[in-house]
Amino acid sequence: MLDSYFSHSKGDFDYGMRASKAGFEIFQVGKYLGYCDLHSRIDKWCDPNIPFKKRWKMLHLPNGMPPHETFYLNRRHYGILSAVFHFCTVYIRCFLPSLWNRRNRKIPTKKNDEKLLKLAPIVIFAFNRPYALKTTLESLQANIESKSSILYVFVDGPRLDNSDDSN
Repeated sequence: MLDSYFSHSKGDFDYGMRASKAGFEIFQVGKYLGYCDLHSRIDKWCDPNIPFKKRWKMLHLPNGMPPHETFYLNRRHYGILSAVFHFCTVYIRCFLPSLWNRRNRKIPTKKNDEKLLKLAPIVIFAFNRPYALKTTLESLQANIESKSSILYVFVDGPRLDNSDDSN
């Protein structure tokens, strides 16, 4: 179950990490299933070319890097020291983006830099639909590039009331 504290993608990471800690097996498909679009620029909340007031606003949006969610996620999975470190560095990146990006070489040098191309992980949620799961996995298996992407499969157990949720 997703934690309502998170407003965007950190909830997905948290869910996967909690499932793994709870003993759910995580399987990886051996082919590419898709690519994330290459961002031609860094995120607006840490872009030195964006005025500070706008960077600050973008930082706190759900698809930015909300510091409190970053702290919560890191504290839950990596401990208080990691949480404090990442909480602080998120603010440093927003306040001093030129210094931070130059130090960590986060600014892409050209639009289609192959080294920056990353494959998106694949997440499948399955419940009471074995045929749909089977056809999805067969399609992934047939995709040449899916082998290089991580696959997460989450399957719920049967309900106690034996209700039919296949509609």
